[in-house]
Amino acid sequence: MTRPDDLPLVSVVVDPALRRPAEVELLQGDSSKARTALGWKPTISFHDLIEMMVKADLERYRVGVGANPGSAILATCTEDRDDRL
Repeated sequence: MTRPDDLPLVSVVVDPALRRPAEVELLQGDSSKARTALGWKPTISFHDLIEMMVKADLERYRVGVGANPGSAILATCTEDRDDRL
C-alpha cells in the first residue's frame, strides 16, 4: 500500500515504560457497594460465566479467529462445577 503524496509523513515514538500489558496479571472487583446501594444481585453464577467464556473461546478457535490464551485453562472449571458459588 502506498501513501498519497499529499499526506504528511508521520513518525511515532512509543515509550515502552508507558505501555499497558495486553494481559493484566490480576483483576479483582467488589460488588458489595452495588449490592448495598442498589440492591443489585448477579443473574449469572461465577461458574456459568466461566463456562460462557470458555465456550466463546472454543468457538473462536473453531472458526480460526483465536482466543484469549489464558482462558483455555479455565476449561477444567466447567467439569468440576460447584453450584455453591
